[in-house]
Amino acid sequence: MKKILTVLVCLSISIAFAQPNTNNFTWTNGSNLKNQASQYGASSNTPGARNGSISWTLNGKIYLFGGVGYDKNGNSGYLNDLWEYNPITNNWTFIKGGQIEGESGSYGTLGVEAALNKPSARNSSASWVLNNKLYLFGGQGGAGFYNDLWVFNPATNNWTWIKGTNVANQSANFGTINVENSTNNPGGRVATVAFKLNTDLYLFGGDGYVSNTEGLLNDLWKYNSNTNNWTWIKGSNTLNNTGNYGTINVASSSNLPPARFGASSWSYNNKFYLFGGQIGADELSDLWEFNPSTNHWTWIKGNQRGVANAGVYGVMGTPNVNNKPGDRKYAGAVTFNGKLLLFGGNAFSRFNDFWEYNPATNNWTWINGSNQENKSGVYGSLNVQNALNKLGSRENVQIGEISNKIYFFGGGGYGVLNSFGYLNDLWEYDPIVNQFKWIKGKNIINEKGVYEAPSQPGSRMNAYQWVLNGKMYLFGGIGNDENGTNGSLNDLWEHNPNTNTWTWLNGSKFVYSNPNYGTINIPTASNNPGCRYAGGAWVHNNKLYLFGGTQVASSFSNSNSLNDVWEFNPSTTLWTWIKGSSWIDSPGIYGSIGVPTSSTTPGGRYNFNMQYYNNKAYLFGGYDEYYVLSDPEFMIYTTYPEYYNDLWVFNHDTNNWTWLKGVNDYNNAGVLGTQLVENAANNPKSRSFYQSWQFEDKLYYMGGATQTGSQNDLWQYNINTNNWTWLKGVNMINQAGVYGTQGVPAVANTPGSRRGGATWVFNNKLYLMGGIGNGSTGNGFLNDLWQYKPSTNNWVWLKGSFGVDQGGVYGTQGVTNATNVPGARAYSSAWNINKKLYLYGGSGFSSEVGSGFLADLWSYVPACTDGQSIANGNWNNTSTWFCERVPTATEEVKIYGHTIDLTGNAYAKSITYFPSGTLRLGLGGNLQLNP
Repeated sequence: MKKILTVLVCLSISIAFAQPNTNNFTWTNGSNLKNQASQYGASSNTPGARNGSISWTLNGKIYLFGGVGYDKNGNSGYLNDLWEYNPITNNWTFIKGGQIEGESGSYGTLGVEAALNKPSARNSSASWVLNNKLYLFGGQGGAGFYNDLWVFNPATNNWTWIKGTNVANQSANFGTINVENSTNNPGGRVATVAFKLNTDLYLFGGDGYVSNTEGLLNDLWKYNSNTNNWTWIKGSNTLNNTGNYGTINVASSSNLPPARFGASSWSYNNKFYLFGGQIGADELSDLWEFNPSTNHWTWIKGNQRGVANAGVYGVMGTPNVNNKPGDRKYAGAVTFNGKLLLFGGNAFSRFNDFWEYNPATNNWTWINGSNQENKSGVYGSLNVQNALNKLGSRENVQIGEISNKIYFFGGGGYGVLNSFGYLNDLWEYDPIVNQFKWIKGKNIINEKGVYEAPSQPGSRMNAYQWVLNGKMYLFGGIGNDENGTNGSLNDLWEHNPNTNTWTWLNGSKFVYSNPNYGTINIPTASNNPGCRYAGGAWVHNNKLYLFGGTQVASSFSNSNSLNDVWEFNPSTTLWTWIKGSSWIDSPGIYGSIGVPTSSTTPGGRYNFNMQYYNNKAYLFGGYDEYYVLSDPEFMIYTTYPEYYNDLWVFNHDTNNWTWLKGVNDYNNAGVLGTQLVENAANNPKSRSFYQSWQFEDKLYYMGGATQTGSQNDLWQYNINTNNWTWLKGVNMINQAGVYGTQGVPAVANTPGSRRGGATWVFNNKLYLMGGIGNGSTGNGFLNDLWQYKPSTNNWVWLKGSFGVDQGGVYGTQGVTNATNVPGARAYSSAWNINKKLYLYGGSGFSSEVGSGFLADLWSYVPACTDGQSIANGNWNNTSTWFCERVPTATEEVKIYGHTIDLTGNAYAKSITYFPSGTLRLGLGGNLQLNP
């Protein structure tokens, strides 16, 4: 039957950074003097000094809008100029808006993008980034407080007024709490704070209007970008509400922060955090957490309103339960490597202290700056990093992250001279990097493919991948073509690790390419498998093979499952269709279990993996779906998912499939059996998007997506006995990870439930990285790296975060560093070659805001700690083939289908071949076993 494509999209606003090490600032642009005029010339573009502007980070650029500051004539007032900063060139570009203070807005027609549209001059608005666009709400201008919502599209360079009024000082229309309505609208306000979760935008509090009266607010609103509607979800619909602190660190439906303006905010791990601000004469230092899933606030740190706090700094760089920033408003805030960073602010004086809050420990750490007020900046030399450099004390600084560095711009405070004014200095804060090495591709999302030399595959996920003769191969997936259009691909690529170059071998430059099957078992230049993703791939006899997947026929939402087998010959660069149907959605022909025939075949499916052993390819489970017309009058269809647990083998010697295990139906509950006990009755639950490995004569499968949720159970299939064994994990869904101590194996350690993780086999161990699932607390994209040792049945957490939705730490391309780590991701491509593990692309997080398809290539060198070795090259007493050393007399050497040339003296405890291999003794070669 016809299928509906299910596309999984997860977005998050948490931004991950590397942990600061050098703790150094660099003054990169702008003046170290106050009250500088804007410069709009082509060669001297620089935003003027200003306070209360807003900023965004998007696609490797920083965007800046408005504020109160100085125009091109040196006059001070409200501004509405839009600027772009490129860290690569260290240049500002004036994009849009007026060049003099006090510019009026040009609203145009509600919901209609136009070149002449522009928000009026204003300061202290709210801002968000969503779907590669910049959102702006409210703020204060010459006419008063605004409640208009705008979106700017960098691709077209145009503004669109999408919600609210074009009149200042409008009262809120609350409607009914937690009920979305097209007439709901927050009132005009200034100095509110903004959060984002998935495609919803949130704002809290500020100074604004209720019932035609101005005052302070503690209302929380949600904007649904899909419906263009606001919903009042929490807080009071009156002014100056005193809130309810409740009990510290105890969530409750009655908890509510007091009304305030000028607070600082963060989004992290699907929660919102709020710090400080001002109400009445009271500056605040309370820290709150809001959980959208429960709709509850929790007071988690700091003093209640009315209890003054001068700040407890402790020792710089040392966290302590007693540490806390002092009362303040208008501090800068950004999320950094699972930590919340806070800079400066105002409490009748200005600060330049830099703080880090760790949600995991509930502790503050003072990490930079002074514990004194109204400090002048220490600028050093322009573009020269120095440990002595310091930003001057300031409020309303704009903070953004680009390529693992944090940028600070302007605000109201102190430059090089000890007097207050508006600033336009730009600073860069430099973090350190990790043990992964970023070797190719851009650290941005949704990058288009480049098919002419120097070639580069576009961003993608769910691609097919192979390793053959020292090269890595990549085919298809969902991603971006030459035009940057996103869809299903059928391009075939080769990567040479020795030269670090990509070569486009075959297939189309564009998405949605149709297949050309030709004649079965006849290779021709016109044959191609057509666009597809989420199928299986393996190598046999120096050729590349793929099976199934799903084929998107057009840019519409229909998907079609496949059960065809294809062969690609790298020496001729030709495809051959060798098995299965050329029709979509073909049902399986099971025959009798264990009995191969020429007609037996698995049905069309996708979201599975293939494993290869001893001239045979193994297929387990996968996914398909069908829908039926449930309401013919309104053409409403009901979708039914089909998860499989059938196990198949394809024999290259006979060109036949055999059904080995499992049921010939879908959504089967499986048989768990007893842990660590092999039994013929055991069978894993039906699933897709699981993680899998082949090691020796065993197949391993972990987790994946089932009908009810994600799993973390680990299974072993014994090829020789045709039996399953449940090894680790539990038979329950959505389990949190048990991480233990990094680098230390333990019986209790277990990766959380997940699907779509990357896997490798290396030195008798199984490696797993990322996926979509559960870290130690939340659910989202993962970047944790795990190692499983079959001989001990233990997991060990090696690298990455136990949190979710972490951005990557890229460091310098081509340079290994202990803190480099890929961002959280799923459905990546993975290879094991030249004693390294390689990871490419997927769907997830780079170093910029938000998630998307990735095109970055990483390498990782595992630690060399165990005696057992996998031979795959020359073996002699001078040149080495594993972990940069020759095996010792106490090691078991395992040769996996390779020819090993022994040209010198060598020692080993034993030699084992899995399943085949050759050891050749060259001239003068001598091998001593168990000496």
